[in-house]
Amino acid sequence: MLLFCVDILAFAGLAFILLGILKKFELSNKWLVVIAVVMSLIGSVFRLTDFGSQILNLFFANFIGSAGGFSAFPLFNWFIFPVAGIVWGSYFIRASDKGKFFRFWPVFIIIAMIYFYYSSTLAMGVFSKDVHYYYFMTTLDALFCIIYAHGNIGLCYYLAKILPDAVNKTFSILSSNINNIYIAQWCFIPLTVIFVVYFVKGIVFTDLLSSILGIFALILSTVFALYYKKLKIKIK
Repeated sequence: MLLFCVDILAFAGLAFILLGILKKFELSNKWLVVIAVVMSLIGSVFRLTDFGSQILNLFFANFIGSAGGFSAFPLFNWFIFPVAGIVWGSYFIRASDKGKFFRFWPVFIIIAMIYFYYSSTLAMGVFSKDVHYYYFMTTLDALFCIIYAHGNIGLCYYLAKILPDAVNKTFSILSSNINNIYIAQWCFIPLTVIFVVYFVKGIVFTDLLSSILGIFALILSTVFALYYKKLKIKIK
């Protein structure tokens, strides 16, 4: 049944479709936020719902985190993030003083971290042991993730000022090719899992080994993404 599992790429497609529909109505950012919050609240209330059959659970997994583990990023629970990005970006672009825009970044990170710490101790917290409470996060969880995102981007903004140009250029390459890199990773990660399961049985994934494999997957995916970009330009 994992073949039909709803994951991040399915969510991205649905989010783009919904945003396209909403754009047709020329809704303001305020209305986008209202719609996203209402959807998030609905997703929060009905998460882990069992619709009575695998087929129904698979269908509704596109929209709400249904029972059975068929969904990781349902539309209703996660649509608030692209909307937050649109609204945040509209302010960021217009901010003439970016330093002033990010001046309270440590406060944002600290507030979010306090919430994450205490929510993780709860049975249904966003970072509790059951990973589905992250995938089907509530509106409150999403709010603090957005707060953290602003603080983290602010941290990156100030780090970029002191890091060498070569480092910033590397991160810029990764960022501008993020979609292709991500899709490439989705090819390499399952192949790696299959290889480990069938050919390297009994291996223990320590933190160190997982980190090494993660770095290797990132490098390999980046190489393929850049080659694909060059090939696409050549074909055009």
